[in-house]
Amino acid sequence: MRFFIILTALTLLGCSEELRFENSNATFERSIWDSSISERYQMLQSVSNYNVVGLKRIEIISLLGEPDGYYLYDEFPAYRLNETKDCVVVFTIEHETGKVTNMSVEPKNCAYQAN
Repeated sequence: MRFFIILTALTLLGCSEELRFENSNATFERSIWDSSISERYQMLQSVSNYNVVGLKRIEIISLLGEPDGYYLYDEFPAYRLNETKDCVVVFTIEHETGKVTNMSVEPKNCAYQAN
C-alpha cells in the first residue's frame, strides 16, 4: 500500500511539471509568430505559459494560426521553428477529448541547436 501511495504521488508530481524551453524568453506576439519562423523558438516558453496542455485543438489554432503542417497524424498541429531544417513544435492531441496532452519540439532540441 505504501508503495502505491508513493508511486501515485511521484506520478502526480511528474504530471504537474511545467514545460521548459531553454533560451526561450521572448514574450509571445502573434504578429511576430506569423511573420518570422526563425523567432518562434524564442517565444515557446511564453506560449507554454498559456497553459496549452488541456486546450482544445481549435484553441491552439486560434492562438497560433493555421499550422504549417501536421506531425505523425493529421490531428497533431505542427509549427515550423526553422527556415531551413525540419524542426517543429508539435501539439499532441488526445483523440477522444480533442485536447492537447503535450507540447514538444521535434526532433528533440533541433531548434536550440540551430540557433
